[in-house]
Amino acid sequence: MKTLIAVGNRGKLDSLGVNDLSVYLAKEQRIKNEEEGFSPFTPIYEADMKFEPILIKAKKQNYAQAVEKVYNELIASGRYIPGVYGDCLKFVETEEGLMLIEMGPKAYNKPNHASDLGLVVLSNDPDKQAFSPFIRRNREPGKGKAAFPGGFWNKEEGYVDSGLYTILKEASEEFGFKCENDIETYRNDYNINELKVKVTIGEKRYDGVIKYAGTFKTSNELMKNGGERISEKSKKVRVDMTNFYILTVQTDMNSKELKKELEAQYKTNDENEVSKVMIENITSFVKNNDAKGLNNRLGCGIQHHKKLVEELVENVHKIF
Repeated sequence: MKTLIAVGNRGKLDSLGVNDLSVYLAKEQRIKNEEEGFSPFTPIYEADMKFEPILIKAKKQNYAQAVEKVYNELIASGRYIPGVYGDCLKFVETEEGLMLIEMGPKAYNKPNHASDLGLVVLSNDPDKQAFSPFIRRNREPGKGKAAFPGGFWNKEEGYVDSGLYTILKEASEEFGFKCENDIETYRNDYNINELKVKVTIGEKRYDGVIKYAGTFKTSNELMKNGGERISEKSKKVRVDMTNFYILTVQTDMNSKELKKELEAQYKTNDENEVSKVMIENITSFVKNNDAKGLNNRLGCGIQHHKKLVEELVENVHKIF
């Protein structure tokens, strides 16, 4: 008998449908077991050992539709609670169709996954100017050098804080960023890639758009060298991967007023990790798509933050 799997999210199956595990692993390297190489995830699923097998009668060409129907029915009836990161369904192929033998939440992220924020605030000058706040770190990695604000995804009461929630929370704690949205509503929402937000600068509220800009693997260099490996005797790293978000905010202030307001508002609240907030005018770099120049200017001390600078410049360049 052949064993097959399907991966779904809240009732909807992945486009690969019912397939071999190897096919899913080829497409989605993140669900590989840690023993097979780097992964920010635990193994592919945690099976519910109390699950009662279900026979799904269907022809091979109709497997996906039949499985999705049963998957939806199980969730709708309350017999199965979907996992926050999706679900994995395991089958044995029979002469009548598929026997659903195991079902459980898809793997969840390790708590040493992080989020970082590239905040770009635009002036209302005829030659629009772009300002970004960075932090200067108090600790390794990157001690004494520039970095993006960010933090760990905290694991609380059986779930992991979402990447978006983490970055909005950490930015407010690290340097006084003021998002007027109720960020608690995003704590368990793992699928937001773009969001409109209200941001306060000085005495005014402005519309902003935050976008997911990718997930980046960190460096395995030692922390003293700007990597994330904790010691020479261990492979353990402080941060495995980081989700990067870019938030752009258009204001009605000229560049002189805007820089003054940003310098007054964005001051460090986290003396353990941050020694200073730096307001940088990045206009010429984003206009010229010059990531190398901005990296030279900032001198980021955390190695993977240099990749984030490249992503920031490429994305903001598109709006100039």
